[in-house]
Amino acid sequence: MNLHDPEGYIAEVVTLLSGYPLWAGESVIEEVRKTSKFIPNISDIHPKLETAVKPFRYAAEWEAQSKRQLLASPGSYPESDEHRAAVVERIRKEAAAAGMPILGDKKADYDPQFTESAVKEKLKISDEQWAAIPDAPPASHWQSIVERHKPGKAGD
Repeated sequence: MNLHDPEGYIAEVVTLLSGYPLWAGESVIEEVRKTSKFIPNISDIHPKLETAVKPFRYAAEWEAQSKRQLLASPGSYPESDEHRAAVVERIRKEAAAAGMPILGDKKADYDPQFTESAVKEKLKISDEQWAAIPDAPPASHWQSIVERHKPGKAGD
């Protein structure tokens, strides 16, 4: 394959590109056009195509393997439900002891170290300085921002 046989060259490149997704071929050809001083041959294009699709190929293989594993043994876990519950409880206790209560724990609802007076005392700030700290917007404010920026909304 060389430029003495342009039809053969084009056939080889098309054959190579047809084995890859359109987006990969387009991006690689654009990259090669910008970086190559000469007409690229297959050995210039093929490794770049492989690099472009490698993470997606790996993800697809991983997903397929996961599905096969799940289908091979649905619901059969080596641990019993009691064992799993005990592990969850142990983790909750360790997190709470480290000062990181997990949501749903009683300590997560109210922690005296985070009361207004405890924070002011710890940071040594006055009532005036505390009052100058702006309040966080309500959760509904943040939810409206998230909703406006979801993919598929008008203006995307």
